[in-house]
Amino acid sequence: MRNKRLFILLIIVCIASKLFAADVKYGTIQVFPHPVSISGISVYLDGTFKGTGTTLINNVTPGTHIVKISKYGFPDEYKTVYVGSGQYVSVTITLQTATLRVNLSDGVYGATVYVDNIIKGSAPCTINELVPGYHTVRVEKEHYQKIKDSVNLIAGYTTTLTCTMVKISGYLRVTSSPGDATVYIGSKVSSAYSELDEGSYSIKVRKFGYDDYNTSVVIERNKTHTIDAKLQPAIFRINSFNSDLQSFDADSKNPGSIYFKWNVPGPEYGKITVTDSKNAVVWSADTYFTTWYQYLEWNGMVNGAVIPDGKYTATLTAGGLKSTSTFEIKSKRTVSEINSQLGASRIAIQKEVDKINKQAKKYVDLSQFQNGKGGIFVDAAYISGPVYDGIYGGAELDWHGSTEKAFWRYVYFGIDAGASYNKVQENLNPKIDSFILYDVHGLAGVTATYKYLRGYLAAGAGAYGMAPDTFGFSFEGKAGADLKIKRFSIGACYTLKGYMGSAYADVIGLNVGFNF
Repeated sequence: MRNKRLFILLIIVCIASKLFAADVKYGTIQVFPHPVSISGISVYLDGTFKGTGTTLINNVTPGTHIVKISKYGFPDEYKTVYVGSGQYVSVTITLQTATLRVNLSDGVYGATVYVDNIIKGSAPCTINELVPGYHTVRVEKEHYQKIKDSVNLIAGYTTTLTCTMVKISGYLRVTSSPGDATVYIGSKVSSAYSELDEGSYSIKVRKFGYDDYNTSVVIERNKTHTIDAKLQPAIFRINSFNSDLQSFDADSKNPGSIYFKWNVPGPEYGKITVTDSKNAVVWSADTYFTTWYQYLEWNGMVNGAVIPDGKYTATLTAGGLKSTSTFEIKSKRTVSEINSQLGASRIAIQKEVDKINKQAKKYVDLSQFQNGKGGIFVDAAYISGPVYDGIYGGAELDWHGSTEKAFWRYVYFGIDAGASYNKVQENLNPKIDSFILYDVHGLAGVTATYKYLRGYLAAGAGAYGMAPDTFGFSFEGKAGADLKIKRFSIGACYTLKGYMGSAYADVIGLNVGFNF
């Protein structure tokens, strides 16, 4: 009977519990740890781990709960939270961080601050949200002694570290003769005046065309060291001449390039010649050296066809010296393919030759002639006539045609101007003893050049003046010859000048010219 009563009571309790539970709704807690810059903050609810960082906790029974956040190095932080039935609760909990203030003494700015080897800013600066406890602080600035210290940061407080920066630099001044040289400190290009930390340095002074000047220097704190580099002209030489085929592919439609590389100490004209195994020239090119490291690019083609497979020798000639380099062309092309390419090139070349020959039949053969007269020429001459004699000086500007017509290769036009101081012959009992003669003419002439020797004939008309008050028209005929030396020439000329209303004069002299 007693057991029966207990059983009935138990059933009643269970039914009541079910009815009560049906009215209970679980709540939600969302935890926001701060500061957000600190990662990996653990979140606990009533001692049970729930996640890291911002955490949403569901199925929270109504009532009072304890939320904790934890991070290694920081004190744990707690907050008591009440959650009602079905209620959403937002909780923000903040870890107590530490703050470091770094100051510099003596008016120094811009030093880099490291905390535990991590850059944190430029001093003077304030660094927030640091882990409480001991940290290593390092302060660095170029040309100043490095500072390293250990600080104990307290949660919720600002710790100030004041650093005294000690300058450890000196100065280097480099002059050179001749000037405009490049200064290297170690392997880096530097200015002629530099601030350097105290210590030893290797110095190089370079200028193209001169030997390198090498020395070493010890920089002392707060002192200036001066180097006067007297550069010596370099003896010309060719160094490290080689042929580089890394980018060249003979089997490709666009084979790429063959690079010839070398270095020289100074300016010079040079020529690269490529010969085959039979010592026949297949390609050549001229070059001029303007810096130490030189290269010349070639596409490996001659007259539109890639050179055949085989071994080749590249020869660089410059300043009376020679340097050689060998390379080999290897491809998958068959002999018939190579001959086909070369044959097509020969046909194309022959067509161009035939075209040129056909065109050349219309004109005079100019193969032995160079450019006609054209340039600036200065005359110094002796002038004589029936009334006077004197010294004549003048200048002439000439130009010539540039078309393919043969006629214009022989014709030139010009302008000349001159002046002379003349002495009147004594037996004529003149009213004046001497006078100044000056004239200017427009010219037209013909010229021909055989190799380096040029001859010309010209006629001109213009005006003249005789001090003090005589003016009129004049004419002249001119003949001469000169020798061309590259862009310059030197020669002799004869000019017959006629002055209307006065007399005539002979001019025999020399001229020096610069040719266009």
